[in-house]
Amino acid sequence: MKYSVWPQTKMNRIPKGTREIHLVRPLAMKKIQTICEKRPIENISCSQSCFKRLKTKTKKWTEQQNIRLDIQQHAGRPLKIPLKKMARVIELVKDHRTYREIEESTSVPKSTAHYLIRYAQRDKIKQNGSTVFL
Repeated sequence: MKYSVWPQTKMNRIPKGTREIHLVRPLAMKKIQTICEKRPIENISCSQSCFKRLKTKTKKWTEQQNIRLDIQQHAGRPLKIPLKKMARVIELVKDHRTYREIEESTSVPKSTAHYLIRYAQRDKIKQNGSTVFL
């Protein structure tokens, strides 16, 4: 899994086995260096605008350390519904239940259930207060 990192993110919030991180905002080179020293980071992703604002020295340093720097798009807000509930909603839709019945049995609003089924091509969720990329 990939964890999002903000400039104010503390090291103890990043799990020890994390191999990939996503920069939400550009970080100082020292912060990236400390993260890479304490965690086995192999890949760093960020948005196009964040990539443009990263310093050239930081980009060169990641290249020298054989850390891949990717530009990725993850638009939209992360879903706050637990994965088990999402799976339950999908299961109930496959059983041909109405959205109102799904709402009553799972306590997920019918508009959210409809959104999950029709439009959600999501790859990020909220887990324990931080964004996780699937």
